[in-house]
Amino acid sequence: MAETTYFPRRLILAGAMISGVLLALAVHMLGARYGLDLGGLWRSGTRDFMPESDAALARLAAPDAAFRVRYLRVGPTAELAAASPSAHALLDRSMLADTDPHVRAAAVHAVHDARAYQSSLLRALADADPRVRMEAAHGLQGAADGAAAKILARGLWRAGGPPRRVPGRRPRCRTAGRCRCSC
Repeated sequence: MAETTYFPRRLILAGAMISGVLLALAVHMLGARYGLDLGGLWRSGTRDFMPESDAALARLAAPDAAFRVRYLRVGPTAELAAASPSAHALLDRSMLADTDPHVRAAAVHAVHDARAYQSSLLRALADADPRVRMEAAHGLQGAADGAAAKILARGLWRAGGPPRRVPGRRPRCRTAGRCRCSC
């Protein structure tokens, strides 16, 4: 009876990976021979803006769209915003005028270029929902501007300003003597 030969798992995995890469290269070369450009699948970024993506985004931009559609379109809209003015406007509208605070917070969080959306981020600081305000404050960190910093500081210290320390006096404990710090 013949003995069974066993091969190490890593050798089989390496052979499968090499075969897969060679198969992908062969499909790419055959596709290029017939005029099919598969290189676009591996490109990253929106340098080569496709008008089809703008049309698809316009179909999703219905004002009566469901929450799921409005929430899930925020990411692609933020990616396309650098290349498409309509995507920029849709992201701006999602940031400020959407009815759901989760969508507004996601839109504010998805902003890549804080300088391009600085006025919208400043308006988002006055939103009623704290998540939106927090994301706007984080987003404004990318836009180092004096006006943004002043508005942000004024909004954060609205309730009387930061705590002040009087020289020569020791700060009092907030527990009013009920602690071990001998205040």
